[in-house]
Amino acid sequence: MKGFSDEGDIPRRDLISLNKVPEALYTCTATELWQHLNGPTLLHLSGKEDTPLFLTILLHGNEHTGFEALKLILNRYRNKQFPRPLIIFIGNIAAAKANTRTLSNQIDFNRCWPGTPHKTSKEAAIMAKVTSYVQSQRPFASVDIHNNTGKNPHYGCINRLEPAYIHLAKLFAKDIVYFERPLGVQSAALASICPAVTIECGRIGESAINEETAAYIDRLLNLKELPTNLPSPDEFTLLQTISIIKLPEDASFSFNGTAADFILRPDLDELNFQKLSPGASLGVRCSKSQKQLEILSAIQDQPPQDIIEYKDNEVRLKQTAIPAMLTLDTNAIRSDCLGYLMQEINERGAPLK
Repeated sequence: MKGFSDEGDIPRRDLISLNKVPEALYTCTATELWQHLNGPTLLHLSGKEDTPLFLTILLHGNEHTGFEALKLILNRYRNKQFPRPLIIFIGNIAAAKANTRTLSNQIDFNRCWPGTPHKTSKEAAIMAKVTSYVQSQRPFASVDIHNNTGKNPHYGCINRLEPAYIHLAKLFAKDIVYFERPLGVQSAALASICPAVTIECGRIGESAINEETAAYIDRLLNLKELPTNLPSPDEFTLLQTISIIKLPEDASFSFNGTAADFILRPDLDELNFQKLSPGASLGVRCSKSQKQLEILSAIQDQPPQDIIEYKDNEVRLKQTAIPAMLTLDTNAIRSDCLGYLMQEINERGAPLK
């Protein structure tokens, strides 16, 4: 395989390319990967069918389910040929060593794929190489595997409202989220190449989801094709991300009632995937603070929605919305966002009444 190495010593470079599994990957933990792989790694394993399945794992270094599921798959097929080729991109190994989402000197590995605003970054150059190679292999499907920090059901995210993409997500979970922003994510870059999905596997440490994710990967390895007709409407729920909620960089916040610019609900992540009515409270704003939550549009070419109001210092929704990824994790809030707001849509993208 041109450009891929079978050498025992893995060279130090921005992108490592291999076509056999290093022995340590069958047993090591995500935080130990740095001892065996000296950078982001593209692993291409042969299989019976022509078209490969593409997986990305550890784009965020503290989201381990993808690697744990991969180990289950590698051990399951250790002495057998894969039903179809498997291409795996193992992403932020340096952040995995520190068990953190992203290192302070890095661009988020899931914000620098083709389409990113960070076009000149080293990370974007790596993702461009990966995307170009995967495109040349004409993949069957692409799956980007993530965990999240708040209480959320398991769900799939897609960037195109087409039957194959919906089926790919539905095979993992009934809840499917269609989104256009943030930019530079893996699933959006791969969506122009093949059916692509991001699967959100709940919080790290839930061992059952490792098995569930491995079963999903195995099913795709053995699936001949994705259906081209839409699933029955009762088989899935389709939602669209409409707003991204961020805390101002200079704003303080707490969840335990400690004085701050924003005192947010201690059960904020319990609201995820619940349909909230106008007037639903996210917390309170300090009476002396005039800071406001930053509301960004998640829909391209549309301005941010006027969706939050401050009534008697209470932070309230102005319209019906369904939150996702609301989190109590300070690092996630500072490095990414507080959460997202969604609306239910049909397969044509029209909001449901």
